[in-house]
Amino acid sequence: TWLPLALSTLLEEEAGVFDFQLLQRDAHSVAVRVGTGAAPDEAGRAIARCSKTLRALAQRDGLLGLRVVEEPGLPLLHGHSGKVKRVIAARGAAS
Repeated sequence: TWLPLALSTLLEEEAGVFDFQLLQRDAHSVAVRVGTGAAPDEAGRAIARCSKTLRALAQRDGLLGLRVVEEPGLPLLHGHSGKVKRVIAARGAAS
């Protein structure tokens, strides 16, 4: 189990991405989105850096078969407060 704050810090510090969202799809897959404020080519590069960083983390932790789904151009989801939640766990997933 990776803590949301640890994932956020990892992507900010290692991938250099600050406007992102991770959406857990199931036990072995996560979707990555970035804010739409960036130009399309920069958004693509940012998602690629996030994917690379997440795959490296999975490899370091021995998590085989992590699937990272890149979702360029899709909007970040906002919570009830209107703020973007950076990490969203799949329903029923352990926190």
